[in-house]
Amino acid sequence: MSGSAKLAFTETTQRLNGRSWPDAITVVDLRTGARSTWQGGMSRPGQTLTIPAISWTPDGRSLVFRAVWCRPIPNSDVCLDQSGQPGYRAPEIRSLDVGTRGGTLDHGSTLRLSPSARYPVIADAIAGPGGGLILAVLSGPADAATLTVERVDAAGILLGVLYRSRAYGTEGRPDSVTLTPSATGNYLLLTYNSPNGPVAGWIDHGKLRFLPNKHPQP
Repeated sequence: MSGSAKLAFTETTQRLNGRSWPDAITVVDLRTGARSTWQGGMSRPGQTLTIPAISWTPDGRSLVFRAVWCRPIPNSDVCLDQSGQPGYRAPEIRSLDVGTRGGTLDHGSTLRLSPSARYPVIADAIAGPGGGLILAVLSGPADAATLTVERVDAAGILLGVLYRSRAYGTEGRPDSVTLTPSATGNYLLLTYNSPNGPVAGWIDHGKLRFLPNKHPQP
């Protein structure tokens, strides 16, 4: 994804059990070709760091990313969290200042949010206006979870709920939930697993306007 004349993407420097797990962020200046990479500094004993997605802040000066730690199951794309359940239960939402021009992830980024009673499972997060965030939060039991998409300000204070629905999240796995802003920024695309199967659409005044293929295959 790009911000102004820069392109940002995740890179993989680790392969475990035949799978690639992105653990670095690179920003390329499209005018000069200069590259800046942030990697390392956030390892945890017995767990694998992975960065599922990144998003630009509206001013193009920072990136928001979700750092998750898990234990990969051999020969699969499934990870176990600290409690031994599939999925990522303890992610950190962080902001990365691209002006630091590379370094370690811990020194180059700032912690924005971590799991709490208010945010038990942060399934996804992207940058929002005014330095805020847009969050996809799962709460309740895995077999009958509630998915809430909400806006919070730079201090993490709730500004409003954009969407709420029942969601299974692939047996409680939050990695089945994705938020994606449209290219114009006018729409927010959402995919998740509902009781009737995978759902994809865009959020419009608290409702989900389904894509032509309402239940796409994962």
